[in-house]
Amino acid sequence: IPAGANSATITVTLTDDPLDEPNETITLTLGTPDAALVGAPGTHTVTILDDDGLPEVSFVSAETAVIEGIGLTTVSAELSVPSGSAITVPVVIGGTASLNSDYAIAPSTLQFPAGTTTATMSVIVIDDARSEDDETVLLSLGTPSGAEVGTIGAHTLTIQDDDPLPTVFLGRSTLSIGEGDGAATLAVRLSVPAGRPISVALSTAGGAIVGADLAALPASVTIPAGATEALIAITPIDDASDEPDESITVTITPTGTALTGAPTSCVVTILDDDAAPTLAFTTATQSGSEGSSVTVTATLTAPSGFSISAPVTLAGSASATDRSLASPTIEIPAGALEGSVTLALAADGLFEGPETVEVVLGTGANYSLGSPALQTVTIVDGDAPPSVSFSTAVIDITEGNGLVRVGLDLSGPAQSDILVPWTPTGSATPNVDLVVAPNPILIPAGSLSANLTIIVIDDTTAEPTEGLAITLGTPSGGAQLGAIPTVQVTLADDGDPDPVLSLSPAFVEVGEGSGIVTVTAQLGAVSGHDVVVPFSIGGSATPGVDIASTISPLVIPAGATSANLTLSIIEDLLDEPDETVEIALGIPTGATLGTTNTATVRILDNDAAPTVRFASAASSVDESAGSATIEVLLDGMSASPVSVSLSATGGATIGTDLDVPMSAITFAPGETSMLIALPIIDDLAIETDESITIALASPVGATLGTPAAHTLTILDDDVPPVVSFTSPDATVSENV
Repeated sequence: IPAGANSATITVTLTDDPLDEPNETITLTLGTPDAALVGAPGTHTVTILDDDGLPEVSFVSAETAVIEGIGLTTVSAELSVPSGSAITVPVVIGGTASLNSDYAIAPSTLQFPAGTTTATMSVIVIDDARSEDDETVLLSLGTPSGAEVGTIGAHTLTIQDDDPLPTVFLGRSTLSIGEGDGAATLAVRLSVPAGRPISVALSTAGGAIVGADLAALPASVTIPAGATEALIAITPIDDASDEPDESITVTITPTGTALTGAPTSCVVTILDDDAAPTLAFTTATQSGSEGSSVTVTATLTAPSGFSISAPVTLAGSASATDRSLASPTIEIPAGALEGSVTLALAADGLFEGPETVEVVLGTGANYSLGSPALQTVTIVDGDAPPSVSFSTAVIDITEGNGLVRVGLDLSGPAQSDILVPWTPTGSATPNVDLVVAPNPILIPAGSLSANLTIIVIDDTTAEPTEGLAITLGTPSGGAQLGAIPTVQVTLADDGDPDPVLSLSPAFVEVGEGSGIVTVTAQLGAVSGHDVVVPFSIGGSATPGVDIASTISPLVIPAGATSANLTLSIIEDLLDEPDETVEIALGIPTGATLGTTNTATVRILDNDAAPTVRFASAASSVDESAGSATIEVLLDGMSASPVSVSLSATGGATIGTDLDVPMSAITFAPGETSMLIALPIIDDLAIETDESITIALASPVGATLGTPAAHTLTILDDDVPPVVSFTSPDATVSENV
């Protein structure tokens, strides 16, 4: 600053550069002046204002490609012009490649030092062993500091895979699943993990039906990137059908991003768990007319997955010419519930009655027999039934004729044997008077006649002419009875003598308590007649009192040899002598009276003699009563008179005090009580009571009982005399 001046100028020359840079400053600071002091301000700042535009930053190229195994690669960016400042550009990283798996990058920003125009980013490409699609690393410039994004703001780095394709295969070649076990899994596997999802197409073939035997399978399955397997769910459908084990082959086909390994097919077998269904006829019986046909149907309890072939055989009363099967088996297709076979019923023109065909269901594979396993088919015959009749209605035979045949005719032939039963009625006895056979009568199939044989038995029995009606019963096989269903056989006796009739035993002795006595009227031989013989009853025994007997006459039925005459001995309580019953036969009808034609039955009495006694041991009577009565008793009845003696003792005087008019008493038969009347003499004597004792003794037809004595006391009824003084008082002198 010149002397005298107070200012001076400093010139600053600015250089104009093309760098974009921030405003810059120059600070001028006054040093220590000569001959002056530094005042304020002592500094001066000159700001240089930048007049250059922002540079543009761009990638050198929009894309590059490298092989996965390259290792390190770089991506470059550049500034359109240098910058006076360091420029930082953030980089946004994207793309299909995975950071730290497919690549690593450092740093994640581009750094442009001031004055430079290029920067690079290092990308380390990670070489894995996975087959994968080419992947990209997308680098996008963010907002830079001190610059603008240019025309190439993004760079795509393509990492080209250098790994071979993986092999795809199934985890197993066979798989068995129970029908009711639920889902099982089948693995689709890769030999190594892949970097991409691997899609594998599925196809099926085989007998098992998708949607019926197992649930639907997907058309394809995808193994996720990085995984080595995916699972296919195999879900069998549990049905109720018995069926063979079924198989389906599952085959995989990679869609281009994998190679085909082994195995690529798996045979899945679904194991059936259902029991075999039961097979039975739909009905146990049916019928059909001769000349027609019937359908025999068998039904399963559940559909089967097998074709059922059930054998059928025939039995029953119908012959082989009467019926035939269209097939020896009943066929039921798989999945069906029933099958049938036609049974033809032949028309033969013969009457044969209802016949039966037994259709028998046999055993076979894939079913069990139920019920009914036998169906009875009744063949209704269309032919009129024949009639059966005797050839004659009457046959007369004499006992010695031997053998006679009676014809039996059939109006028309029958296919089967006809059996005709018969019943006999009448007086002639089969197997005694004659033998008739056979029963039933057999008319063989196809025949029109048969014989009934009658063998006459020649006996020695006198008998009347006898008859036997042989009546046909209901024929078998549906035949009917004709015009002569009965033949009357008359059998005449050939003159046999009447048998001899006797009584047995001729004498019998029984006790009165024996009850029943039987005397038999006995024939010497059997008679063909009823033998009738009258008889009489006599003797000392009284009918209705001592005995009861069979009522005359006796009848011995034809064919019998005896009849019994029964005496019932009546048990009484009477003591009586033994009695007899005399039986005498009269003249019999149909027999000759023999020599022993009477019989005697002696009845031995079993009753003890009764006891005789007084009704009481003592009694009394007034002297004035006139008489006294004493009762004597028998303890039981007697059939004979019973007597007993009387005696009298005691203080009473017979003839003065009383009379005893008898010395004995007698009971008539059946009498059990008697009264003894004793007259009492009434005197005027004054006396004491007097008594007399009557005693029983020497009984006849009885024994003495107790009491055997009775004491009668006579009570005196006389008034005693009165004794008194003649006067009530008297006076006398002392010296009288």
